Amino acid sequence: RWTSDRALIEWGLVGVVLAVLALTFLYHLQAVSDQVEVASVKTTVAALRTALALHHVGRGSTGGQADVASIEQGPFGLLHQRPVNFAGAVRHGRTAVLVQGAWVFDPDCACVGYTPLRTPWRFGSDPDATLWFQLIAGAAAPRLQPMGRYVMRGQPIE
Repeated sequence: RWTSDRALIEWGLVGVVLAVLALTFLYHLQAVSDQVEVASVKTTVAALRTALALHHVGRGSTGGQADVASIEQGPFGLLHQRPVNFAGAVRHGRTAVLVQGAWVFDPDCACVGYTPLRTPWRFGSDPDATLWFQLIAGAAAPRLQPMGRYVMRGQPIE
């Protein structure tokens, strides 16, 4: 009888250790996934900014930068290859219908938006969970400026 109780206790301890290891693995897997998303967001914003700068240089400094905002896909139309998660043109107030992890362009405000994969991330004063970057055109090269203070996994998104 003692050996069967002891074996049951040993198997129970093995089960607890395996459960702790599995939970630890899942926690770290989510952390890596979050870091990948942060890197992806930063890379896409950098690619859009680069495309805007190259477009400006290609046109010369003759002005007329507002034409980027009139492109149906905004600065995404300047990219050689759009992100696979680009959802197209969506109005600022309609982001609730978007799939998480999608990029959009709002031609009304000339804004680029991204809806994060995880809903617990809320940003700034924006009531939805979308990060917004406004296209600012002027005498200098057009640029994307964050419309709020966004932090993902402790890293600022600028």
